[in-house]
Amino acid sequence: MGAGWTRMIVWLPRVLGLVFVAFLSMFALDVFAEGVPLKEALVGLLVHLIPNFLILIGIGIAWGRPLLGGLALIGLGALALWFYGPEAVLIVAAPLAMLGVLFIAGELFLRRGAPAGA
Repeated sequence: MGAGWTRMIVWLPRVLGLVFVAFLSMFALDVFAEGVPLKEALVGLLVHLIPNFLILIGIGIAWGRPLLGGLALIGLGALALWFYGPEAVLIVAAPLAMLGVLFIAGELFLRRGAPAGA
């Protein structure tokens, strides 16, 4: 397999993870409603972004140690499913599980026989 495919397998979960965090961050912006004081809105924003910070930590771990980080992202998906209920499957839990599987699959692929230096 060429270096381009190897590069894509390595970078795809990283880019998708950051795009996913940006997507989830948009939902936190609902705290800025008319008539809400700025201080309360900023506290609410911080509270709404806690899951995003946890996902970023998982992606950061997966960046250096894909197997451990992939398992952490799958665990975060399971935690989101438990915390938010079945309504969160398509928007939170499934994408997190997919990211975790992509990190793990990419690492296993590279261990199995990707060209050196890729």
